[in-house]
Amino acid sequence: MINNNKKIINREYKNKRNKNKFISGLLKFVSFKKEKMAKYAYENTSFYKTAYKDLLKVYKNFKSIPFDELPPVKKETINKFLPFDLLSEKLKNKVFKYAETTGSTGSPTPSFFTKKEFYGSVVLSKITPYSTLIGEVLKQNRRAVCGLACGFTIANASFHQILDHFGFLTINVDARTTISPPHRVARLLSRFKPSVIAASETDFLSWMKVLKERYPESYDDVVDNLQVLISTAELCSKARSSQIEKYFNIVHIDNYACVEGYFSVACPCGEKHVLPIYHTEVLSEDLKTTNEYGTGRFAFTNLLRKSTPFVRYMLDDLVTIYPTNCKYGFTKSILPHDRYELTVKINDKRYGTRHFEEILFKNYLFGEYQIILNNDSLDIIAEDYANEILLENEIIKNFESEFKMPVNLKIVESGTIRNYNEIRQSKPLFRLIDKRVMSTQKIPQYV
Repeated sequence: MINNNKKIINREYKNKRNKNKFISGLLKFVSFKKEKMAKYAYENTSFYKTAYKDLLKVYKNFKSIPFDELPPVKKETINKFLPFDLLSEKLKNKVFKYAETTGSTGSPTPSFFTKKEFYGSVVLSKITPYSTLIGEVLKQNRRAVCGLACGFTIANASFHQILDHFGFLTINVDARTTISPPHRVARLLSRFKPSVIAASETDFLSWMKVLKERYPESYDDVVDNLQVLISTAELCSKARSSQIEKYFNIVHIDNYACVEGYFSVACPCGEKHVLPIYHTEVLSEDLKTTNEYGTGRFAFTNLLRKSTPFVRYMLDDLVTIYPTNCKYGFTKSILPHDRYELTVKINDKRYGTRHFEEILFKNYLFGEYQIILNNDSLDIIAEDYANEILLENEIIKNFESEFKMPVNLKIVESGTIRNYNEIRQSKPLFRLIDKRVMSTQKIPQYV
């Protein structure tokens, strides 16, 4: 099925390329220049008036301030202000939804939406080359499950409306909460048999594991009906995504940074493409220098969103941004490595969870896992999700080759690290643990 689905995706790539170029050109036309968006934010929000106050003591007027001298906006700074300080004075009577990021760092970011901005995610979702496949899947089975977190974030509502717009019959099950514990979602899957599931990878794997154990007579039928997993809210490496696709014989559409806005487009070419309504920057570790391309701390300016303008907003993931020549017409891609505060330095090179995942999941599908960095060794604990015959020495050799230190690998049963039968107590962020004396990690506040 997966090979057939990929043929469907590639079948009309020329038409999709032309459509993407048209939509991208239209988005650029209606977007502000970065300097104009900064000026708009300053003139219309209390927050940016305060943020740029000191600069205006140096420069005669706002227009004369170089964009790169505007201070990057950290989540910790935003957290000291009221949400309404970030709301545009011009649009305060037109906003109809309010949301916050998960705030796992302890500093959730507020965000307001006008109806036009909120429903704009449907338009942006049409840009992905996967939309052709979604249309074909819809003809065969229009049942979908949306299992993204409700709560404070906007992810569930925005992805639900995208599925609604395509024409799916969608049920909202939330993300492993008390009202939708894994056993209840597994029961639903055994009866509902959707073609599309929207969820984090961890929740999806948990549901499927419980389904196999509690409803073995329905498991194969559910897997046969399932064609697409749409995910967000969790870092997922290419290797891990590939193993999920292979094991369940599905297409995995992994989306990046959707809470602050529909930032990027997942593409069948294997990359995540930056949308033209964003000005992106990779900043140095000390935030003193900035470049359009390269590896560094990630900041962006939304050039279209006016209700809650984000100017040089520090999403603060460690990312690599690079030019690309995708056959679907995209020109810029982003590769997230981890949240910056969770990254580690080994031999003067900075690593995130993604780097470890690419090695661990190269040939196998694991469930939950932990990477523990000690002063003189690397300990890896991984749950054997697929019950395969594992070549453990090969995995160890690959890790030792990359990190130049002794590696201890322990394969454990599913549920050892995180009980997949229970509700989710925390967001699965903290998988890379640095126990060294020189560790700079900041342990997140789980929400």
